[in-house]
Amino acid sequence: MNRFFALFILLLTFASTLAQTIVFSDNFDSYTAGSTLSASNPSWWSTWGHSPEQDGVIVNTLAASAPNSLHISNANDQIFFVNPIDASTNYSAPFRNGHYTISFNYYVPSQGPGAYFNVQQDFGYFWAFATYFRNNGTGYFIAGGDTTEFSYPSNAWFPILVDVDLSHDYAMIKVNNVTVKTWPWHYSQEYQNLDYLALDVINFFSLAPGDIPGDYYVDDFTLTEIEAFSDTLPVNADTLWFSTIPNDIDTIELEINNPDYHNITVKNIITYDIPNPDMTPTGIIELDNHNDSIYSIVKCDSLPYDNMQIQYMFDYAFEANELKPHIGKTIQKVRFPLGEGAISGRVSMISTLYDTIPGKSHWNVLSTQPFVPVEGWNEVILTTPAVIDGSHIWVYIEFEVRTDSCYTLVIGDSIDMNKRYLYGQRHDWVYSNNVHYSQYDPEIDSRTIPISIAIDGTPIAQWLDIPSEMPIGGNGSETAAVTAHIGNMNVGERRSAKIHMFSDRFKTKVLPVNLLVSQVGVNEHNEIEVKIFPNPASDFMKITSAEILRVEVYNMKGQKLIDNRYSGSHVVIPTSDLPAGIYVVNVTTSAGKTSKKVVVR
Repeated sequence: MNRFFALFILLLTFASTLAQTIVFSDNFDSYTAGSTLSASNPSWWSTWGHSPEQDGVIVNTLAASAPNSLHISNANDQIFFVNPIDASTNYSAPFRNGHYTISFNYYVPSQGPGAYFNVQQDFGYFWAFATYFRNNGTGYFIAGGDTTEFSYPSNAWFPILVDVDLSHDYAMIKVNNVTVKTWPWHYSQEYQNLDYLALDVINFFSLAPGDIPGDYYVDDFTLTEIEAFSDTLPVNADTLWFSTIPNDIDTIELEINNPDYHNITVKNIITYDIPNPDMTPTGIIELDNHNDSIYSIVKCDSLPYDNMQIQYMFDYAFEANELKPHIGKTIQKVRFPLGEGAISGRVSMISTLYDTIPGKSHWNVLSTQPFVPVEGWNEVILTTPAVIDGSHIWVYIEFEVRTDSCYTLVIGDSIDMNKRYLYGQRHDWVYSNNVHYSQYDPEIDSRTIPISIAIDGTPIAQWLDIPSEMPIGGNGSETAAVTAHIGNMNVGERRSAKIHMFSDRFKTKVLPVNLLVSQVGVNEHNEIEVKIFPNPASDFMKITSAEILRVEVYNMKGQKLIDNRYSGSHVVIPTSDLPAGIYVVNVTTSAGKTSKKVVVR
């Protein structure tokens, strides 16, 4: 086993020399001494809470490569995102596969308290490891609940290398060119069963052993891509087109590939385009996350003075599966309790699906409604009802209080901890002044804020089907049957939808789906203008018509040999691999269907 592992590491090392790309490099020399880092480069660097005192300072008193370095001390809490979407708002897309290294030079003064940094799989949620440096030239590393001691040269610059191979679930850290630890990357700092393969941030926090403020310097920071990997789920279509007659059923076989080494589960959610929801009432239905069993607790914030205004916020996500029976209806009012002291408030309904970024969502504000808070149950009627289209819908309640540092917070029943996360995002929050109580307060951590939504209107006919979950083995593929149920739609009607295909290791694949209800007509004398030439054909046949959507080729035994989808007026079908004979070619266009015979010789 040891020989095999050594060979495996050797192969990885060899492969890493083949192609390396520097994703980001910063020696801090382009910044002005005395400035702060994220203020100087907000595209890549941030701080945990966006406060100025958390921003590390650029100094020219000490550097591994002159003139500048980054000084972390006092309350500094510096964040580097490996793949920032908007670092200024701490919005990023963690790497889910591939092979990367993070390297930098480090300096720990012996007269100081010591130093610390960590790396996180998902910012604010999952810590991969923590590294502590005592001021005497020793330190310790924590991953998977295990602690490993190491030594380093104090009062001197030394290199640190973090090697993360997400595709092979392997990690290594070197301090002063000495390997401290190798371990499976799916570990967290405390546990060995997290099974979360991602790389999001490195955190230079002013901390030292004993949980006291640290003091240290960083220079020559580099993020390198050793092996790039596909970040988009490979699917054999970018758009699906259905065109068939009323009361028919049409199916497209969709091939989904998994080029990764690990098993994945693809979760599929369908959303429908509903430009004009049918508001005809069918009866109010109320969905909630509680059973009206509530109680009050008093929370006190640390404020610089009394009677200052504080903004609170809490939310809850109603999941797509829960809302699926109500697609096409609208959310018309929201009900929730508030404690004593609220002076103003706002309710927002937000539709969210993970359209392109794993673990992070695209938000679409459906409705925003101000309200005047009352103590007890509040009922807010939405001036603009929120349309249920198949996505998750988050209900955000924001309110402000003017208080003497304490506020009565209303809490509901214990929640199902298995539903605490929604595709990697926390399901519920309550916070004040950026302090997320549900992260830190055990009294709130097992409970939620009671929220109810009232739904009414007429649901749509959900005409599209795909399996909701598809396990796919490593380096494997599966075929999903995507089926359109036309029902009693009228000829010429069009519908559109999207299939959102999620997995935990790839960006979400979003497939637009278009449906056209065609005329009945599948004979050679149909008036639809379709030209097929040459006929006889040898190497290919060309098909021309207005908006060709589908071409099917059958032999005289009735066996389907070709079935392709298109969106255009010109199509070329190779025929060189077809045996000589007579074939039936069915062409579906935006005007209907027609069938022609073609001779291949």
